[in-house]
Amino acid sequence: KVLSINVNASTPTSKNAASTHALDASSSSAPFNVISCLSSLSPQQGPGDLAETVHARQAGVTEDAVQASEALIEELDSLERRCAHLNAICDRIESSVQVARASALPMLEERERLLQEQTKTTSQTQVLQAFNHLFNVSEDEVAAILA
Repeated sequence: KVLSINVNASTPTSKNAASTHALDASSSSAPFNVISCLSSLSPQQGPGDLAETVHARQAGVTEDAVQASEALIEELDSLERRCAHLNAICDRIESSVQVARASALPMLEERERLLQEQTKTTSQTQVLQAFNHLFNVSEDEVAAILA
């Protein structure tokens, strides 16, 4: 932000002697406030009016700060409500996962038992197939033995 200030060299009505100076608003708040208050005074205003102008400006700045703080508090309250809502959702998800784990545990144990039985049965099947292959006599072999 840039503030333009007219500084009169001679009389308040002398426009030829006026020069314009620019002040960067971001440089310093104290000189900016004083200079902006001084620049807002008309030539007819006296020194007492400067105090009133400064007080009015400070009240405006304070009011702006209060409004900004209230807006920030409202946003923080809204954020807090959203976080509480998300925490509640996370708690429900966590409890659902725990219930799912608890209900899945017996099924996993049963699956393990069935896999062990399958392994045992497969092993027994292989032994029986080997036995049948070695000791199984076909009808032709039985006929040859009996003949």
